[in-house]
Amino acid sequence: MKTVIGLEIHVGLLTKSKMFCSCSTDLGNIQNSQCCPVCLGMPGVLPSLNKKVIYYGIMAGLALNCNINKRSKMVRKNYFCPELVKGYQITQYDEPLCSGGFLEIGRGDTIKKIGINRIHIEEDTGESIHAYEDETLLDYNRSGAPLIEIITEPHLNSGEETREFLETLKDILKCIGVSDVKTGEGSFCFDVNINVVDTGRNISTDITKLKNLNSFKSVTKAIEFEENRHRQLIEQNKDTCRGTRHRDDVENRTRIMGAEAVTDEYRYFPETDIMSIVLSDEEINEIKKSLTGLLPYIGGS
Repeated sequence: MKTVIGLEIHVGLLTKSKMFCSCSTDLGNIQNSQCCPVCLGMPGVLPSLNKKVIYYGIMAGLALNCNINKRSKMVRKNYFCPELVKGYQITQYDEPLCSGGFLEIGRGDTIKKIGINRIHIEEDTGESIHAYEDETLLDYNRSGAPLIEIITEPHLNSGEETREFLETLKDILKCIGVSDVKTGEGSFCFDVNINVVDTGRNISTDITKLKNLNSFKSVTKAIEFEENRHRQLIEQNKDTCRGTRHRDDVENRTRIMGAEAVTDEYRYFPETDIMSIVLSDEEINEIKKSLTGLLPYIGGS
């Protein structure tokens, strides 16, 4: 049997202001003190895209051997959760900032190339605070904070490979200075898509998404648990269903959260308040020059 793993990695960017407004990204203040009508999605407000977010997104793309798309656009991703005050998230979908990259892990004869499907820029949501047994409080300081999302191809095959990939990625992002990549503070967290393929019978389990993992240990343990669970489902010829799960650190297992949404349910459509992002070769090359010397495969002649 073969385990198949793909990652969706959310990286908080080191900008001084949020993605679409001038509110500070210093989120260690009093709850709901770093908010304005724009990041709270009030009627009639107009977002203004932070140029530094684009700059950092391109830096990450170049460091991960991506193609930088000269034209990309923002879209609205529509879904409901209490932390998403507008009822939609401004992100990218069919025209992302970066696509088609890779990151190598391993050494010598064991080097493995992990494909990067895309890197796109997007805003963060607010945060739920479960302060009491029957009450949840909402803090919107984080709402509108800038992120990049790095989506890999399903080229990883174990928890240890995944850990090595994430450790290498963290080192690169910290080296180029786009993020502090602090796993415990929400600036480096990941979703894992995992299933198991019985290569002999050519059958596979449905994909499970493990949400909001924020440490290398939790990722490794969650993958190991899911790998065993999926293998048992195949061996017992049980039906599987596509779903979302979270890790229970206390009991060292994962638990079902619900059915995984499909792309059509998000009703993506263009963000008409923000113009398309159009880049020139000169702008991309200037950013590439700024990375020369930071990483061995960036820059050159």
